[in-house]
Amino acid sequence: MSRDLNKMHQSSAINLNQETWALLERKDRTDSDNQRMITFAKDSLYHWQKSSNYKPVNHQRGEWLISNVYAVLNHGKEALSHGLICM
Repeated sequence: MSRDLNKMHQSSAINLNQETWALLERKDRTDSDNQRMITFAKDSLYHWQKSSNYKPVNHQRGEWLISNVYAVLNHGKEALSHGLICM
C-alpha cells in the first residue's frame, strides 16, 4: 500500500472516530445524525483495518464503539452482537 493511501486510511479512521464521539455527546441528535453515527463508527473500523498500523486492539476498540452506538440508540441485538466480538 502506498504511503499516501495508508495515511488516508489512518486519518479517516481517526476523524470518523472523533465524529462518532461528537455525535454521541450531542443531546439533540436527529434520526439522520443517529444514522450517520452508526455509519461513522463502522467506517472508522473499516479504515483502521486498511491501515498498516492496524493492531488487534484497534479492532476491539472499533467493535466496542459500534456496540456503544447501538446501545445508546436502544438497538440491543446489534449492541450485543458487536459487544461480544470485542470481548
